[in-house]
Amino acid sequence: MSDKHLHKLRDSEIFIGLVGAVGTDLELVSCILEEELRKFNYGSERVVISQLISDLPRWHAEVASFADAGDRIEKLMDLGDTIREEVNGGEALAMLSIANIQEIRYKLKEKPEVPIQRQAYIIKSCKTVEEVSFFRKVYGKSFLLISVYAPRSERLDVLAQKIADSKSSDDAEQFKSQAEDLIEKDLKTKGKKFGQDVQNTFPLGDFFLRMAEKEKMRGNLSRLLELWFGYPFHTPVKDEHAMFLANAASLRSSDLSRQVGAVIVNPEGDLLAMGCNDVPKPGGGLPWPGETQDFRDFQLGVDPSVTMKERMINEILEKLKNAGWFNAEIAKKTSTELLEDAIYSDSAVLDKARISSILEFGRVVHAEMNAITDAAKRGVELKGSSLYCTTFPCHMCARHVISSGIREVVFIEPYPKSRTEKLYKHIIKVDGGDHTPHVVNFKPFEGVSPNRYIDFFSMEGKKRKDKHGKIYEWEKSKSFPQVDMISPAYVQIETLVLNQINANLYHFGLESDIKCE
Repeated sequence: MSDKHLHKLRDSEIFIGLVGAVGTDLELVSCILEEELRKFNYGSERVVISQLISDLPRWHAEVASFADAGDRIEKLMDLGDTIREEVNGGEALAMLSIANIQEIRYKLKEKPEVPIQRQAYIIKSCKTVEEVSFFRKVYGKSFLLISVYAPRSERLDVLAQKIADSKSSDDAEQFKSQAEDLIEKDLKTKGKKFGQDVQNTFPLGDFFLRMAEKEKMRGNLSRLLELWFGYPFHTPVKDEHAMFLANAASLRSSDLSRQVGAVIVNPEGDLLAMGCNDVPKPGGGLPWPGETQDFRDFQLGVDPSVTMKERMINEILEKLKNAGWFNAEIAKKTSTELLEDAIYSDSAVLDKARISSILEFGRVVHAEMNAITDAAKRGVELKGSSLYCTTFPCHMCARHVISSGIREVVFIEPYPKSRTEKLYKHIIKVDGGDHTPHVVNFKPFEGVSPNRYIDFFSMEGKKRKDKHGKIYEWEKSKSFPQVDMISPAYVQIETLVLNQINANLYHFGLESDIKCE
C-alpha cells in the first residue's frame, strides 16, 4: 500500500462529541470548533441529538406542546429517557446519531456508505456513559469527547433567563427554582435504568474545556485540534502532566470499588508525593504483589465496609421491627429480606441514603491521604503545594488536605458521597474561578485527559526536524488527524446500526425505515 493511499485515508472523517451540563453554552463551543476546523481544511456538520428527538414522528405532539423553554428542556430529557428505556439500551440516541451521520453523507455526496474526506461531525450532546462507549467502539480514535464545564451558578442564571425570555418576563429570578430542578434532573435521572447521566458521562472526556471568553476558548480548542492533527511542538502544561501522573498512580490500586490516584506537586510542578486508594501495610506505604504483608481486601475475599454497612442497617431494621414500627406484612419478613428491600432491590427505600454511603469503616487509605502520608514519611513539606486527584476528595480526606497546607485541589470526577463543600464551606472554595486567597481552592481539571495524554504528546508519527536538523515546518492546512486506520471499516458497523434501528422502529419513535437514498 502506497504512502499516498495511506495519506488519503488519514484525511478521513472525524467525530467530535460534546458533553456539558444543562445551561452550558455548547452552541458557542460548536461555532468555535467549526471556525477552527476550517483552518485545517475540514468541513463540519452538526448532529444535534435534541433535534433528532424532536423530529421523531411518534413524539411530535409532546414536543410541540411545551409551555416554556424549561418545559421543553424537561420534555426532551424525559423523551430521551423513554427512548433509551424502550430500546433497552443507554446507547439508543447514539444509534440515532449514527443514522443521522449517514443521512448527512447522502445529503452532501449521495453516498451514505462512503466516508467524506476532511469531514468532521460535531455531536451535541452526549448524556450517558453508554452513548460515549458506543461512539468509541464504532469510531475508535476518530471519536473525540470534549467535556465542557460551566459553574453551576452561571448555568442557573442562564437557564432562569432562558425560561423568562420564553415567557416574555423581565423577572428571571422567579424561575430559578424551575432551573434548579432541571439542573438536578440533568445530572442523573433517578429511578430509571437508562436515564440520562451527565454526572458520570462528563468525566469520560478526552479534553476538558471551561466556559470562558470566546477567544480564550478558541485558543484552547485550537491547541486541542493541533494536538490531534499532529503539531509536534506542543508539550503538556503542569495540570495535564500532574493529572496524568495521578491517573497512572490510580492503576496501582486493587480496591474493590474504584481506582483513585493522587499526586502532590510544588508550584513549579515538581512531584512531591503520590498515592492511590488501597489497604496499607505495616511500616508504611502500600503492599506490592508478592510481599508477605499483603492483606488487601481482595486477599480477604470481602469488602469490610459493605459488611459493616449491612450490619448497621440490619441492626436498625431489627430494632424498628421489634418496636412494632412495621405493619404486619413487613414484620413477617426475615432480616435478610428486610435488608434486601432496604438497600439492594430495584425500589430500595434506603438507596442513596447517607447511611448507605458511609465511608468510615473501610480499611482502604484514600489516595489523597496516601499521598499526604507518603510525604510525611519522607519528611516532605506540603505547604503551598497543589493536589491533583482523579476524583473529588471525600470529607474525611478534605480535613487532612486543609491541615497539611495544600493550597489547591484539582479533580476530574465528582464524588456524590462527599460532604466536603457543606462541612468546610468557610475554609474551602469549590470552583471559585480565579484563585481565592486564605482558603483551599478546589477546581475542576482543564486540558488533555489522561486517557489521550500519550496519543497527543508522543512523538510517534511526528517530525520535529528535517534531515538538515532544521525545525520541521508544520502546516495546519496540510495536516491530518493522528488516527491509525488502514480502512474505514466503521461504515459497515453503521449499516448494522441502521438495520437494528429499522427492526425496532416504534421503540425509536419512527414510522418508516431509514433509507439514505
